[in-house]
Amino acid sequence: MARLSWLPFGFLLVLTVFSFAIQTAGGEGSLRLQDCPNACNVRCSQTSHKSACLEFCNYCCQRINVIDIAPPAAEIELLTYRLKAKEQEIELFKYRSITEEQAIQIVILQQQIQGYQQKEKEKAVITTKLEEQNLLLSERISALEAELTYLTADFRLKMEETQAKWLEIQVECNYLRAVVLELQAEDEKGERN
Repeated sequence: MARLSWLPFGFLLVLTVFSFAIQTAGGEGSLRLQDCPNACNVRCSQTSHKSACLEFCNYCCQRINVIDIAPPAAEIELLTYRLKAKEQEIELFKYRSITEEQAIQIVILQQQIQGYQQKEKEKAVITTKLEEQNLLLSERISALEAELTYLTADFRLKMEETQAKWLEIQVECNYLRAVVLELQAEDEKGERN
């Protein structure tokens, strides 16, 4: 029976510890996992390096469910300086690992790339000018074709008129020959008589 008397006490002890854990889990300074992005947005809103701040803030919040308050301005400046110094260190490290010959080759390649880019720009300008000239020539050709069509039709009309006049002149000429021949025949008759 002594064992059963401890059972309600143990149950009460477990219940007390469990309720204490629930109360402190949502207490002041503690965040739920889904609240981290919003809290970090507020925390990092005033910094000049927002992306880095958000990355580290979210990382810490997801690990310990707490974010620190915004650091003083001097500390932000110090962190900014350190970040820039690290970026410069990384850049210097990149260039230290290449030889002088490789550096010269990189410079030459960069100059060649700039030359190619300049040539591409020049090609684009020339292509644009050629396209404009092509458009103007196409318009001029269209105008000349229309003029040629008009002149061809006009030439045919004038040719037909000329042929009609030529036929009239030939008919008249034949008539006049016949008249001349008749007059000559009459003249010869008159001389004989």
